[in-house]
Amino acid sequence: MTRRVVVIGALPPPVNGQSKNLMRILNDLAADPRLEVSSQNVSAGALSKSLVSHARKASRILRAWTHLKRHARGAGQRPILYLVADGGKGLAYTEWLVKVARRMGYEIALQHRTFHYVDNENPRMRRVNELLSGNGFHVFLCDRMQERFYKRYGATADSVIIGNQSQYADIAENVAPALPRPGQETLTVGILSNLYPSKGIDTFLAVARRLLEGGQDLRFIIAGPSPDAAITAEMERLKSDFPDRTEIKGGLFGDDKEAFFDDLDIFYFPTRYPFEAQPNVVIEAQSHGAVVLAPDRGCIASDISETGWLIPRSAEADVDCQAQMLAEIAAKGRPEIDRMRESSQARFHGDVVKQRANYIGFLSRVAGEAP
Repeated sequence: MTRRVVVIGALPPPVNGQSKNLMRILNDLAADPRLEVSSQNVSAGALSKSLVSHARKASRILRAWTHLKRHARGAGQRPILYLVADGGKGLAYTEWLVKVARRMGYEIALQHRTFHYVDNENPRMRRVNELLSGNGFHVFLCDRMQERFYKRYGATADSVIIGNQSQYADIAENVAPALPRPGQETLTVGILSNLYPSKGIDTFLAVARRLLEGGQDLRFIIAGPSPDAAITAEMERLKSDFPDRTEIKGGLFGDDKEAFFDDLDIFYFPTRYPFEAQPNVVIEAQSHGAVVLAPDRGCIASDISETGWLIPRSAEADVDCQAQMLAEIAAKGRPEIDRMRESSQARFHGDVVKQRANYIGFLSRVAGEAP
């Protein structure tokens, strides 16, 4: 007997890490013969907030409610709702959907993809956590997220931990090993993201300029769409002032994206995004052996561990401090950086194996079977 699964969350468009990962999980659930899967997209349809996006979100939440009602009827085995918890004000929608799904008889798998309410007390999440008791389980991205959540809200329901690494088995099997680069003394530093200030591109550019003006033997590569005119202008100024030391790639996909990561020694990602959880770009950089320099946000510390460097919260807006950190990393020299690249890639492979096993257990649990 198949089990009904209703998936509710923000699916593309727009395309970001959360929507991409949810789409991958939805496809895996749909391919499982034990499951009868349907979904409802509750994305606001835009990365920026507006009255139009809020109205679209509310309308889609109402459709999600009718979707839940329709699929609860006539189910043999208890149906299950796979729900991605919203952050910020959108948590009101999450609380309501958990309440109505519980009344309709659903088991609930609640996916957490933000640290916003993990690091900041939210009464709505406290109520959601209580509603989950005896009615479902949590899905966390890393041990750190689980520990902080339970410390703040209590362990009213059990949980599984499935990191985004679980979706990168194909890269683990096919990516080239991070081999030493003898004779290439100039280190390559790069960023790939949607180049908003909240993702740290302003800090990246300021640090790059500071180090290049100081004569550091580094090359900087900037990749991703840049929707901010002032940021784009600053990128072009850096390129104009240091044409041999700066590359601007724009949006990258497929082989071009893989080539970008292959070229890196250091992935410098000074994000200040308040909802940062487990950035895919950090995982992808590690998969190719890039050494990561990033802030202590979300799961980043758990993911890079001793193979990278953490920017302390107190220095997230400190250009001087981050420039000094990057200069100290560069001063280690090619042999040490190559050793760290190998360690970074090995860490990625180990995490994929662990998280893939967790993921297979999660699929069995959704199907109503013992993991």
